[in-house]
Amino acid sequence: MSGHRQDAAGDWLDLMTGEGGASSGAAHAEASLVGAKLNPHQVHKRYRGAVHGDDRRVSREITTMSGPVKSIIRAARLSDAVQLNELTRRSVLHWGYDPAFLDWEPEAITVDVPFLHRSRTWVLESDDRTIGYYAFVQTDGVLSLDKIFVEPEYIGLGFGKTLWIHAVDLARSLGASHFVLYADPNAAPFYTAMGATFIETIPTTWPNWELHLFRFDL
Repeated sequence: MSGHRQDAAGDWLDLMTGEGGASSGAAHAEASLVGAKLNPHQVHKRYRGAVHGDDRRVSREITTMSGPVKSIIRAARLSDAVQLNELTRRSVLHWGYDPAFLDWEPEAITVDVPFLHRSRTWVLESDDRTIGYYAFVQTDGVLSLDKIFVEPEYIGLGFGKTLWIHAVDLARSLGASHFVLYADPNAAPFYTAMGATFIETIPTTWPNWELHLFRFDL
């Protein structure tokens, strides 16, 4: 649901996955060791046109408990910011957290226009409704799956897996060898099921709550 880390220089990076909490500079150093090293020019070139209004879409058919469901995955638009931010908050609270949890490290779960500018975010829609999204960020050559969230009523129906498969395909297209992600404990089983490798737990300032660091090899 929410996860955060702070780099060695003190810049906050929203490392949040949904399916939060500040960690130490040492944790960031660990992330740097396992993160995908990418050439910045290569990343810019391959991402060009893949966000900020690009309407190229990927059609997928998801098999749910109710049968096949048609969906599309499209690049996020800057106008999606408010809707994705509200979706994120609903998805976080799905796990039974007190609403105060949302205010603990709000910058880690916020989706706004600046976040969409600096991330590569893709949105899953079905029946003209936004179901979920994911976002990659890259800092100092480290590729991280910063966010992946699904509307609460659609969790467990296969939409998260669909987003994951799209994210893996995108990371491969960038030439990455692997990426990292910081997971809410409730979402950790999902990432394990997707084949991600658990690295360690990272203490946070929220009582009895730890982030789970994963790495996924491509």
